[in-house]
Amino acid sequence: MKIQQTTNLGFSTASVARGVIQGSTRVVISIGADGKLRECLVLGYTQPEFADVAVAALKQWTFIPARWQGEPVGTVDRA
Repeated sequence: MKIQQTTNLGFSTASVARGVIQGSTRVVISIGADGKLRECLVLGYTQPEFADVAVAALKQWTFIPARWQGEPVGTVDRA
């Protein structure tokens, strides 16, 4: 499975004003054989708004599904 990042993630103006310039979010995603996001589960984050931004971006991105014996298959992965 490959992620085709179609939007950039960024820090909100409020985050930057608070001095937040780095951080992370851990998300598990489920991608269908059709390459569409089925589910996402946030496992952790350094700032709550990072999780919101990550989930919003994942909903906009497109995915190339994994293949098994030449056929597309659904997968679960970390993003």
